[in-house]
Amino acid sequence: MHKRKIIFVFGASGAGKTTSVIPNLAGELENPKILEIDDIKRELPDSKKNKIKNARFFANLKTLIEDNENIIISFPAIMLLPKKIISIYKSAKSNGYETQAAFLSVDFKRAQQGIDYRYVQTLKGKDTGEIPRRLKPWRNKIFHYLVPLILKILKESKNVDKVRLFDRYGKEFSNSKLKTFFAEQNREYSEPELTEYKGKSAEINDFIEKNKELFYQKLYQ
Repeated sequence: MHKRKIIFVFGASGAGKTTSVIPNLAGELENPKILEIDDIKRELPDSKKNKIKNARFFANLKTLIEDNENIIISFPAIMLLPKKIISIYKSAKSNGYETQAAFLSVDFKRAQQGIDYRYVQTLKGKDTGEIPRRLKPWRNKIFHYLVPLILKILKESKNVDKVRLFDRYGKEFSNSKLKTFFAEQNREYSEPELTEYKGKSAEINDFIEKNKELFYQKLYQ
């Protein structure tokens, strides 16, 4: 019988974890349970969203581990709590899990555009699977800079069996070295990538120009 796996997916918000990395990881596992903080937010009333979302997340995770499920986790803000991440891995390992960490290497400009683009599509009424939110750029920049720090911590942890690194399209690298992470994060855009980036930027800017008040309204996070 194969060991059950728990995989944290790390990357800035908007980097593409849900669209590129998680589907690839899910295809490797038998009936995986995907635990994303945004899904929990959608289940909660607005008045309680910020107060109990973390408690609900950790309660759900505890249940999944006790039920011996394959688990994939996406929760960017947990990078602010490295000791909590290690404790989760330690608990899972003591329950017989194989522990993995997956890191998505994307430059900040592209990640922030990913947030704004999804946000605009949601405001247009399209079903993006996202809650209507726009994470402030300064906050997402914190997540962006935390990713390589968490990568270094988890590579050195005895509680993590395997660290994996993915490029901006969800393709896995053959190694998980920091220099590989930074090389992908800082490389120049190809011509098709630049064309795609400019096209999305134009769509976002056009929407903002026509719907400024709607775009910048205060939304829950």
